[in-house]
Amino acid sequence: MSPKNKAAVEGDASISFKLTKTAYCGSKLKISFPSNLTKMLTGDIKDSCWSNIKYSGCNMVGAFLELDIEEDITNQDVQIFVNRGFNLPQDLVASTTNFKVNAVWNGTTLIDDLSTTTTKTFTASAALTGAITEAALTMSNNNAGEVASYEFKFKNSLLLNATDKIEIYFPNTFDPFVGSASKWFTEGSDAASYYLKCSSTALGLVWCSVDKWKVTVEVSSSVEKLNLIDLKIEYVMNPVKGTTAQKVFVSIVDKDGLHTSVHNDFVTGGIAIAADPPAEIIKVKSVTAGSHDLFTNADYDFEFYLKSSLASTENIKVMFPMDYDLAID
Repeated sequence: MSPKNKAAVEGDASISFKLTKTAYCGSKLKISFPSNLTKMLTGDIKDSCWSNIKYSGCNMVGAFLELDIEEDITNQDVQIFVNRGFNLPQDLVASTTNFKVNAVWNGTTLIDDLSTTTTKTFTASAALTGAITEAALTMSNNNAGEVASYEFKFKNSLLLNATDKIEIYFPNTFDPFVGSASKWFTEGSDAASYYLKCSSTALGLVWCSVDKWKVTVEVSSSVEKLNLIDLKIEYVMNPVKGTTAQKVFVSIVDKDGLHTSVHNDFVTGGIAIAADPPAEIIKVKSVTAGSHDLFTNADYDFEFYLKSSLASTENIKVMFPMDYDLAID
């Protein structure tokens, strides 16, 4: 569970297990959860569900999460992720029931997890010790379907160490990769990770990886308690017009993976995408580069027409692909 602290709301669930018998195509994997977790989702949850196996449906039915599988599974590691699916208990007491996995085909149980081991129970971790305050989000634009820069500013009541991480949970109306994410490495443990371009003054050099609506920020500088923390994430893809039902979560996570501070309504009431994309008023005639050599400086000349007048209070922005490094004279 993430976060795992007692009384945490809308926690993500990451479930991993291995099937030693065959679950056939067309079967249902049925996962039951410990009794002290409160399910926040019901019915068809395909927009909040992910798995590394082929499936055609993901539903929360009564006490079970049901995954309709579309391939035979034998001796395979299975991973299932549920976005913001559970509220956590108010105490630190172990659950009286376990995580369990069954496989059912046409009403017949093929696999029945009869284990009663306490390692499959759930116990929340200690309550948060810190708090995030003075939260503010600035967007470069709030047009539906357009790319924007998102700048987060806040203060933390605890010292933020250089070994800590910041986690930002976006609503699931955003793309699961949040924006224009890409792979930056071809080898090592980071080869499968996707990254977004980001920057910060207070945190020094930052790395922002993204996976299933969660941006994880690795920092290089500590920040004293109650000092302003800033973070700009670029090339975020705005969702559809309207206010997101889910809220933005921002969390501080220590080197041991424990959440120390959480703000579960960073943008009060959700992110408002208030405008449709603007009408196209610019028609580009040509773009000419002074040099076509790789990794060299070049001047670019743009020629374009305006379909309507441009007011003296308006300006024109030219956005380059993220592969460019813009030099400032």
